[in-house]
Amino acid sequence: MLARSITDSTRTLAFSCALLWLVHPLNSQCINYTIQRSESLVSLFYLLVLYCIARADQADHARWSGVAVAAAILGMASKEVMVTAPLLALIYDRIFVADSLRQIWQQRRSLHLGLFASWSMLALLQPGDAHGNSIGLDSNVSPWIYALNQCWVIIDYLQKILWPKTLILDYGFPRDLTIADIWPQALFLTLSLTATIISIRHTPRFGFLPLAFFVVIAPTSSIIPLANEVGAERRVYLAMIGPIAILATAAHSLCQRFAIPRGYYTLAALVLACGLGYRTIDRNRDYANSVAIWQTTAEMAPHNPRAHNNLGFALDEEQQSETAIVHYRQALAIDPEYPDAHYNLGNAYMSLKNWHEAINHYRKMLAKESGYAPAHINLGNALKAQGEFEAAAQHYYAAKILDPDNPASYINFGALLLTLEKYVQAADYFEQALDADPTHAGAHNNLGFALRALNRFEEAEDHFRQACTLRPNFAEAHYNLGLSLRTLGQAVEAAEQFRITLKLRPTFNQARRALNEIEGKY
Repeated sequence: MLARSITDSTRTLAFSCALLWLVHPLNSQCINYTIQRSESLVSLFYLLVLYCIARADQADHARWSGVAVAAAILGMASKEVMVTAPLLALIYDRIFVADSLRQIWQQRRSLHLGLFASWSMLALLQPGDAHGNSIGLDSNVSPWIYALNQCWVIIDYLQKILWPKTLILDYGFPRDLTIADIWPQALFLTLSLTATIISIRHTPRFGFLPLAFFVVIAPTSSIIPLANEVGAERRVYLAMIGPIAILATAAHSLCQRFAIPRGYYTLAALVLACGLGYRTIDRNRDYANSVAIWQTTAEMAPHNPRAHNNLGFALDEEQQSETAIVHYRQALAIDPEYPDAHYNLGNAYMSLKNWHEAINHYRKMLAKESGYAPAHINLGNALKAQGEFEAAAQHYYAAKILDPDNPASYINFGALLLTLEKYVQAADYFEQALDADPTHAGAHNNLGFALRALNRFEEAEDHFRQACTLRPNFAEAHYNLGLSLRTLGQAVEAAEQFRITLKLRPTFNQARRALNEIEGKY
């Protein structure tokens, strides 16, 4: 629609613009990164507003105006970048439809007033504070620093539109830059904006394309800081239509000027689309594997601590803890106070039973984010492994206070009390865990253990049975159920539970001895 309106040219040009945008690998993040599909949703409503503007001048003005306003409201509810749509719609109307602003006011006043009124949806949703202090002038990044970062980010977007050789899932946090670091990019953007303004004045139909690019990315690439992510490929999903249309239109104009047959232009567009499509397929392979996607991100953005941290986490999930530790340490070399890296590094050391290093990093993490309950739980586990029971109890208690609905803090506290042979108190904590989550098999098993120690064998048997029902492959629960049944004189059923235990874990020697005792006796 845009290419046809701008050039009044053939369907071939419009088709080539749409095809190149459709297969462009820069769009892969919007498709593969499912929680970011709000970008494609808001783009749909943004384009629908412009389409309705074009149709409203042709027929059934009231209906198309109503659809445009509805699309604007839905777009505002989808994502904040829709804020520029009413302004761009007014510019589009003035350039392609109306002869003057006076004509717009006389003929489509209600339409544009309705579009600008859709800002009220944004105002209505803002008190929800969905982004916290990570977005806005009150974040920990100054507008000037963010603007300097956007100079290289926008140039990177444009380079990737031309040829997306290197793609990045996560650009990372804004860096402390100076004008000396980005002056070539800043100069290019200044000249581009100047040329856009001049073009709007003298050749507005062509100037609309670069203007649309800058207007669409303005909410995310200006002076309003987005502290958690300095750039993102998904942010250029809609904006890239402008540069693609510029290139396609320029190539089409050259073909017409030099009388090159239309078939050559079509062939060139198809070849380019095949190249872009192949790169998209290749990029999709990265998204198929978490290690691969974060490996490429860490390589393309080595200054990004989150990329190294997430690569480490992906490696941890592949049971490559030692390699993960290397990347966690790289993240901390970039940002020594990065809490997520300290927490994940602590987890990696826990898996290697390096309690001292695990404790060190959990404590550093909690120094930055003392309210994170899982870190208190894991620190308690590490301290318990080192025999520091009193310190472990303090962190279990802190986790319980911070997240009273999380059964893990109660279970770990109860397990510590079992170690100290305080069975009554332990049973109380396991019961609290089951109040939070009645389906927690581990809590049922541990409560049964505590009750058996208190000679409450029938109650213990009931909880062991529930643990086995909830998790049939829970070898310890079957073993404990067998012990309780043997104590209650139900030797045949106890032997069956020991056999199940050995089937689940053939190396469970205690279960084998218990089974041998029963079979030798009976």
